[in-house]
Amino acid sequence: MKRANGTGTIVKLKGNRRKPWFAKATVGYKENGQPIQKAVCNEKGEKYFESRPEAEETLIWWNKNHGNLNVNKLTYTFKQLFDEWSEIFIPTKEERKRMRKTHETIKGKLGLSNSMGLLAAAKKFKSLYNRKYSSIKKNDFQQIIYSTDGKKTKIVDMRNLIMKLDDYALGEDIIIKGYGSLLEVEYEESDGQRAPYTYDTIERIWQHEGELIADIQLILLYTGMRIEELLFLDTASINMEDEYWICGLKTEAGKNRLIPLHHEIVPIVKRYFNKDNKYLFMMNNGKRLYYDKYRIMYVEFMDNLHLKDDYTTHETRYTFRSELDRMGADDRCMDLLMGHQSGNAGNKVYNQKTFEELKATIELINYRKKKHEKITYLRA
Repeated sequence: MKRANGTGTIVKLKGNRRKPWFAKATVGYKENGQPIQKAVCNEKGEKYFESRPEAEETLIWWNKNHGNLNVNKLTYTFKQLFDEWSEIFIPTKEERKRMRKTHETIKGKLGLSNSMGLLAAAKKFKSLYNRKYSSIKKNDFQQIIYSTDGKKTKIVDMRNLIMKLDDYALGEDIIIKGYGSLLEVEYEESDGQRAPYTYDTIERIWQHEGELIADIQLILLYTGMRIEELLFLDTASINMEDEYWICGLKTEAGKNRLIPLHHEIVPIVKRYFNKDNKYLFMMNNGKRLYYDKYRIMYVEFMDNLHLKDDYTTHETRYTFRSELDRMGADDRCMDLLMGHQSGNAGNKVYNQKTFEELKATIELINYRKKKHEKITYLRA
């Protein structure tokens, strides 16, 4: 018997499997109207079955509990809406694990950081899970946001989640009006503006040259790279003969950017460069140095220097930009080196820079010559 449109399908895997049957439910639709289907579990968390009837029962149960069979979407609860939306736009656990390892993006789904923030935000609305979404008013959302303590990112993620759910619900005719864009956010201001490394701090790090974390910090200080850009740096992108590399992960302006190597860090890079390795920084087990491992070592290193509470790795970028600005570097060159989008369209299109100009800009940095200069950055 033909199954009703949008209610999924039953699949049998090839080969001699003990449990070859599973159910695929419709979790959304592509722009061309084709259904997006995903293998689903029953209420016990089982996905594969010995017989077709068991898979049929799973599909019926899933549809009844997720709104695809005999359920008017106008009655969707917050939790039903969130589950359906997240099935389409949030990477699965397996996908998130792969994204952490490879930094790849999954087509049609949100990025890793964004996804994790929105998943955390959803938990803050737990008191609304069983409420019909169309019955929830602005004040219901607002009071939960007001009652949540936290930094700016956490609070903004809560509002962003409701805006995304509203957009999806409007498109599915679940609601006729959304409140996400009307929500107000109040959050704790940070303790202070991030401050770049002082010359004295940089010299203290230089005293530990040859140690992994010190070497990484020095490379960041002389290139302006983000830590994950460096940890993902492929040796195929490094030109040791001409002393530069191609890097970038985060934005279109930041991807595939050329960074000449400052003469002071060339010996450090040579220490780790091995053309037979995939990445510049590899562990003894043959795997790339992951951020989680790096973070543990970084905290220990900075603690030994009694600097753990003074800085984060990202402040190396602040230091790099601040020093170049202090030395009167060209704005366009600084943007190109850091992967920033130029705010001036004409400057971006017509003001092209050469390798030599980028190299000269990098060489303006001379932290060590100033190691005895006292510098006090303002923390607003």
